[in-house]
Amino acid sequence: MQIVGFGGLAKAGKTTAANILAEWAFTRGYHVVIEQFAGPLKKASAILGFHKGGDRDHLYREFCQTTGAFARKSSVDGDWFVGLMSDRLDVIAHEEQNRMAQDDDVFHESLVIIDDVRFPNECELLKKYRGRSVFICAHKRLTDLDAEWRKHSSEDLAWGYTRGLIDDGMFDFSVPNNKNSVVALVDDDGKETGEYKYPVLEAHISNLAPTLASLDAMERIHE
Repeated sequence: MQIVGFGGLAKAGKTTAANILAEWAFTRGYHVVIEQFAGPLKKASAILGFHKGGDRDHLYREFCQTTGAFARKSSVDGDWFVGLMSDRLDVIAHEEQNRMAQDDDVFHESLVIIDDVRFPNECELLKKYRGRSVFICAHKRLTDLDAEWRKHSSEDLAWGYTRGLIDDGMFDFSVPNNKNSVVALVDDDGKETGEYKYPVLEAHISNLAPTLASLDAMERIHE
């Protein structure tokens, strides 16, 4: 099992980067699993009708931040969501072992991609599992940096890393996804559709992919 986590400010492009890596890995035979530390929060938010990026995006973020902070304070060491992720990773590793036991001639390795690394203890969990981490730099593109919800503790790690206040070793790699890296898509009439392409981010993640998801295991299985 291999693990890659993406960090960065909210709306930086973490999920976009995760999807680029997932597509790359899937075409090379990996068993791709996309996870989020805040996965349980996002599921609960969806049940209430608050969806990321929708017309209630502000409610989605407020719910996740408030409830997430409560859960962390309720745990003895603040590792509530780290503990849940650790349990999930152990399950994924066990499932991988079962696949290998059933068929030795097929490439069974899992690539777990986590697209919401927001706290130092989450980075520490990645290191514990020998995972790799990527920081998405996008502060020069984002237009809502003064929004009240960005003052929440879930943004502290990204802000600190962006401003050089946190050791570079917190993340293994940094890639840009700023204003000049984004291309707006237009319809046949030349009007913007509200969707975007990220050619620079895609190029960086594609170039990093063989390092993020080592092909050693695949090469061994085909020897």
